[in-house]
Amino acid sequence: MRLNQLGLLRYGHFTNHLLEFPRPAPGTPDLHVIYGPNEAGKSTLFSGWRDLLFGIPVRTGYNFLHDNRALRLGASLDTPHGPLAVARVKGNANTLLDTATGSPLPDASLAAALGGLDRDGYMTMFSLDDETLELGGKSILDSKGELGSLLFAASAGLAELSAGLSALHDDSAQWFRPKGRAHVLAGHKARLAELTSQRKAADLAVSDWRRLVQAVEQAQEGYETARARRAETQARLDALRRDLDALPMLSRLRKDDARLAALPAPRPVAPDWPASLPTWLAQEAELAALIPAAQDQLASLEAALANLPPDDAATAHIPRLEAFEGRFGAVTKERADLPRRRAELAEIDRAQTAALARLGRSDLTVASAAIAPISPPNWPR
Repeated sequence: MRLNQLGLLRYGHFTNHLLEFPRPAPGTPDLHVIYGPNEAGKSTLFSGWRDLLFGIPVRTGYNFLHDNRALRLGASLDTPHGPLAVARVKGNANTLLDTATGSPLPDASLAAALGGLDRDGYMTMFSLDDETLELGGKSILDSKGELGSLLFAASAGLAELSAGLSALHDDSAQWFRPKGRAHVLAGHKARLAELTSQRKAADLAVSDWRRLVQAVEQAQEGYETARARRAETQARLDALRRDLDALPMLSRLRKDDARLAALPAPRPVAPDWPASLPTWLAQEAELAALIPAAQDQLASLEAALANLPPDDAATAHIPRLEAFEGRFGAVTKERADLPRRRAELAEIDRAQTAALARLGRSDLTVASAAIAPISPPNWPR
């Protein structure tokens, strides 16, 4: 981790004070030496750097100018995970802030870059001053304290062995405590006793096991038999349900067959019926359009007939009409043929008149004039 800029924004007797640590030229050692007279702020700068890394202590001696709530430090760092711009304020939690957004950052953001060192370890290794040098010398002479132990182990070549012994001691303390119950071995022993009890409860004799296996086989065979019978019964049930559902339709089918048998035999359809079908459809449409008018006319005639008063004179002709009932068809046909006959008679008259004129006998009368007119019968009007 490299420090690029340290800011004593509100710390000690400094306000918005920035200290730059520029990168050296290639090939030049990356070392910065800070010097100055007494009371210039070197110790304050060093303390601010440690408080930025590990937090401002509850009891701090650098709040004489700025209140505790106003204390603030800042720094620009290069970490193994990339550049980082942070600020540190005084408080109980969330004291490390992102300078760009002002949002809290976890303390692990700096702890990872420090390799897991805490404040005491960092001060022992990188924060030696007059006081710590004096204390360290006494610790070396007495072989006491963390620094004395480290230097003694290093001089004896037992640094790694000491760390290993310490780790083994901690591991054994977790595994087994002679006078305690909360250790790993006690938990495993309790679990072993529980499993042994469960095994004894589930243990069976060979005869019992064979009997249970035979019972399982018999139950499996019975299950397969019952399953096959159930499938067969279900199939029969489905067939009966289909028959029951078809009974109403069978009754309607029989009624329709009886009605169809009572109908007359259908007339044979002409082979060219597809060509005549459009004409039939058009005729059907025309007749359908005429039906409402015919129904209205029929209803009007029925109403007029119902309101028609009786006519005694007309009623007296009923016997005569009944006598002519069989001749209505012939009379109708003759009346329809009468215009054509009159046209033929007129043609004959013209021919006779022309012949008499050629003979010079225009004084004669044509034959039709000599025929007496036939009076129609006295039919009722």
